[in-house]
Amino acid sequence: MIPNESGPTLNVGLGIVGGYVWTMEANTTRLAETPMFDWRQRRRWGIGEDRLPENSIIRFREMSMWQQFKWRIIAAIVMIVLQSLLIGGLLLGRRRAQQSAAALVIAQRVLREGEEWFRLAIQATNDAIWDIDLVTGTVSWNETYSTLYGRPPEPWKSWQ
Repeated sequence: MIPNESGPTLNVGLGIVGGYVWTMEANTTRLAETPMFDWRQRRRWGIGEDRLPENSIIRFREMSMWQQFKWRIIAAIVMIVLQSLLIGGLLLGRRRAQQSAAALVIAQRVLREGEEWFRLAIQATNDAIWDIDLVTGTVSWNETYSTLYGRPPEPWKSWQ
């Protein structure tokens, strides 16, 4: 607090710019030895910090956005980076899945073509041929087999 000309005292932060003031923390019987200034009033009156005495205490300084929300800003940046990495990973996985699906379609087409060539080769030969698919148990034969033996081949009973 500092006395003004009319006698009562004013607190820093209630309209005065600053100077040698008393603080509640200091002994009320002696004048504070460190000059103290109100940042808001200093800014209002256009007084630069370079014009203040050395070792001045500046009270009520407004904090910047970074000073106020430093950890929130860092957390938001970290979340954005993590979400970007996750989205990138998902897009990469999607691309690989699409490539795998395209490769599967090509492989199935090649398999069908191979099976068709095999069927045509069996039908075109004059040899009696029969085949069994060990996975599904499906038996296939050509017309020559039916003509020679008069019946389809017996299904494969067991390997043992």
